Amino acid sequence: IDIGGDKLTVLANHWKSQSGDRDENIAIRTAEALAVRAEALAILAREPHAALVVTGDFNVDFDDPCLTVSFKAATDRDRAAGTSGAGTVFYNLLGDIPAAQRGSYYYARRKVWNTFDALLVAPAMLAPPDQPGPPWRVSPPEARATLTYALPPMREPGDRRPKAFRRVRIKDKPANY
Repeated sequence: IDIGGDKLTVLANHWKSQSGDRDENIAIRTAEALAVRAEALAILAREPHAALVVTGDFNVDFDDPCLTVSFKAATDRDRAAGTSGAGTVFYNLLGDIPAAQRGSYYYARRKVWNTFDALLVAPAMLAPPDQPGPPWRVSPPEARATLTYALPPMREPGDRRPKAFRRVRIKDKPANY
């Protein structure tokens, strides 16, 4: 994406689902994580201060080893800031949201929130505006630019997270399954 000469590179992802054989799925998602990381690092090797966002449905929660170990993403800004080269740690913007409010997908069958969807940014995007870096920057957490939001009909009392707007129906199961 190029707006007025300010370039933003977005790597969109949809990793292997959790259906099927668990060990096989983990192996596939690990391979996907390593392949995407290699591409992201190649971009940063060519342009160290690139505005790079890796986003999508990773089909794992934010703390899964596929994201934290294989891809090297963290919800701690300090862990990501200033990293480079093979040691690059990408920042997961879910880190700006309090843990109790994190959720991007509500799995109705198990009645549990997952954080399968995420935005991971290159460390240079964390640099303050007065330091060298890309034109696209992540606001500091106190700016509250990363927020959870839901329309009132999609909320439960006291819960700021959205409720499922899309449900997968299973044949021969009740509608509320």
